[in-house]
Amino acid sequence: MNNQRSPIYYTVRTFVRVTVWGAAILGAALAVLLVSGSKESSKPVCDISMKPDFTWAWNGAAVPLTDCLAPEDVVINVDGSWGWFNPDL
Repeated sequence: MNNQRSPIYYTVRTFVRVTVWGAAILGAALAVLLVSGSKESSKPVCDISMKPDFTWAWNGAAVPLTDCLAPEDVVINVDGSWGWFNPDL
């Protein structure tokens, strides 16, 4: 009995292995991105009052700024100031 396989067998086997493992790695990477993205979007908006002099203050109990999101189109700074969010800068 001949145990040797043709070169096409090894080519197809390599292609299938690369495809299967590549799909598995890509799927895992997408799952990690989806989970990390959903954690960010599930944060509440910070309960703050923004003043015309570009300062802000908590309306209720202060929480770490990492536990909440800034209001839309606004950047809140740790030093008590805020500014307009400009993605072009």
